[in-house]
Order: sequence, then C-alpha cells, then structure tokens
Amino acid sequence: MPTLETRGQSGHLRDNAIVDLTTHRDSNGHQKQQRRKVRYNEHGALGSVVTDLRGSGGQHELNGRRGIVIAVVLFVAVVTALIVYSSLGLAQFTGEVCVTHNGQTVCRVASGSTEAEVIATGLDMACAMLPTANMADRVDCTTSQPTTVSWR
Repeated sequence: MPTLETRGQSGHLRDNAIVDLTTHRDSNGHQKQQRRKVRYNEHGALGSVVTDLRGSGGQHELNGRRGIVIAVVLFVAVVTALIVYSSLGLAQFTGEVCVTHNGQTVCRVASGSTEAEVIATGLDMACAMLPTANMADRVDCTTSQPTTVSWR
C-alpha cells in the first residue's frame, strides 16, 4: 500500500513522494524487496520513478566481491612467487671480474646462469666504472679479456 512520506531537505525523499513497498522472491528463492519512489513536480505531474532492490541481494553482491578479491590476491601471490623463484634460480654462478684498461684496474662482482654470462656482466660493470674518452674506448674495454676472474 502506498504511503505518503515527507522528509526534510537532508532526507533522501522529497516532499510528496509516494513510496510503494512490495516483496517477492527471485528465481533462486531469495526474498527481494522492491521500493518505488514516485515524485511529483510543482504542477502535480509525475516527475520520476526510482526503483531499487533491497533484501538478500546485497549478500550476493558481497559474495561476488569476496570472490574477486580472493582471485586478485591469489594472482598477485602467484606472480610474486614466480618472480622470486626465477630471480633465485638465475644466480648459479658468482664471480669477481677484474679488468685493466688504460692503466686502471677495476673489479666488480657479478652473478649469472653461466660462466660466460658472469664474465660478460662483470666486464660490462667494471668498464662502466672506468673513465673513457669516447665510445670506442668503452667498446675496447668491454671486448677485452678480464685481468682476473675469481669464482665464489
């Protein structure tokens, strides 16, 4: 049965809004409450009809959100585990690579999955620390043989 509700300016309903509450069951047997607000304009003509559902439907939305949150958390955990696993699996070889270029010697520690990768990475890092006049000096340094390589 429609009822006449009047609330103040801070309320959700305006003056002269008729609220009609009906209860029914959805296809899953859950009880739903339908609330219709009918508003009239200043001339008495129908202004708008707003319908919203209440009842146990909110619980279904909560269960849906909970499932999404669980899926996102699991996805982040799996990605993090893969990153950690792959990072730990790469450092099978570790060594200190020293290079001498233009009278200066620099040593750097490098890790990698192969010995050649450790040497190449160590040379690149050591040559980056040496002052070079131009790109050709840098290339000469990185393509030279290391002075010493000590494995750890």
